[in-house]
Amino acid sequence: MHYSEEREEDARKALSPPRKVVGTRRGVFALPARAVLEKQWFVTRVMGLCAILKAESLVLHDVIEYHAISDLFDVVERGQITQNYDISIADNGEVTAKKRGG
Repeated sequence: MHYSEEREEDARKALSPPRKVVGTRRGVFALPARAVLEKQWFVTRVMGLCAILKAESLVLHDVIEYHAISDLFDVVERGQITQNYDISIADNGEVTAKKRGG
């Protein structure tokens, strides 16, 4: 296979989502710390839909808080505060995110 800058650029474009969308759908959600061990099917299903930017153990509340990028969340413009979400899985397996307090 012959290397060319055009092929490299084509490959980069094919693997990269559109720039406008990347990183703009952000959300914060928390899962019970016990869920990681006891409900792995749930955690695996949710994490498969997210790119985790930060995870923090909040010992006082016994949860792990995740800051993530996902199509589940609303677009966050520069300067806006990232919203908190509750994550759930319906009986049909569909994962949904509902804004907290709204």
